[in-house]
Amino acid sequence: MVATQTNNLRAAPTTTVAELQDTLADRARGHHDITVRAGQLRYDADIGAIEVQGHREYGLRTLALNQIAAKLGVPAQYLRKCPWDLRAENINHWLNENRTRSFMLRCDGDEVRAVLSDRYAPVDHLPLAGWLADSFGPDARLRYEVSEEVLHVQFVNGEGHNAGVNDWLHPGVGITNSEVGLARVQVRGLLFRTICLNGLILSGGEENWTRRHIGSVELAGDVQKAIRRVQDAAANGTNRFAGLQGIRVPDMTALFERITKHYELTQAEHETVLAAHQIEPGDTLYAGVNAVTRAGNAYDLPLDSRLKLQDIGGRILTAAEVGARWLN
Repeated sequence: MVATQTNNLRAAPTTTVAELQDTLADRARGHHDITVRAGQLRYDADIGAIEVQGHREYGLRTLALNQIAAKLGVPAQYLRKCPWDLRAENINHWLNENRTRSFMLRCDGDEVRAVLSDRYAPVDHLPLAGWLADSFGPDARLRYEVSEEVLHVQFVNGEGHNAGVNDWLHPGVGITNSEVGLARVQVRGLLFRTICLNGLILSGGEENWTRRHIGSVELAGDVQKAIRRVQDAAANGTNRFAGLQGIRVPDMTALFERITKHYELTQAEHETVLAAHQIEPGDTLYAGVNAVTRAGNAYDLPLDSRLKLQDIGGRILTAAEVGARWLN
């Protein structure tokens, strides 16, 4: 799904939990799983699909091809470059060599969307959204982005802190999940700046919770407990962040150079941070962090870069509080 103007992490949180549940239910209509041994699989070069003994033929999405290659010990980049017949020869050879191994095929209709270990116990987005409804209520407002690979949800809740003239900071909670093996379940504290829709992901221990997809029957309760804990920690984050207004930065350009080096920003990310500072200039660390998180809303950066910048904003806050020398 391509994020729309009203459905992305750049927008104001206007979607309800109930609306998110409806969207996820629609996406999940064709989802089903098959557990098979490698010996039950055969790649058909003529149609570019994988045959599952006792089932039918399924197309392999790019991620699924990469995952099956990794599990069979074949470089995915090499496989993608192979002609269909050579690709089939390689895959079928290694499927036979690993014929007793079991895999979980996560399917969407007639396509395999992921190939995972049979020990993997996925947490699907739809039940997770149900836990969020239990925690926040079905009418709670959020913003989110969802793709074939990952779901990111950000709630804004709690009393705000006015850091300046109509510069409201609100605590919130960010939740991340992947149904296809690319991310753990994560619950993280969040600060939301109303004036520019910036999101800052907090990085302290009390502001973070992660869990592997282990299928624990207690996972629903664990997520809800983590949300409550993270909410409490995030509520203290607004005052902490506003406190950066008292830290003067004599050379903002040099600060951004240090941030780029320390956090290994790409050239595009660095340039976007500089452009964001031009929109809202300032000579404090508060202004510097806001430039970083504002860059996290840029339309020309991919989602992973935008989340990276939101996360870096929180890491800079923590670094300032512990007196990290590289900031000076």
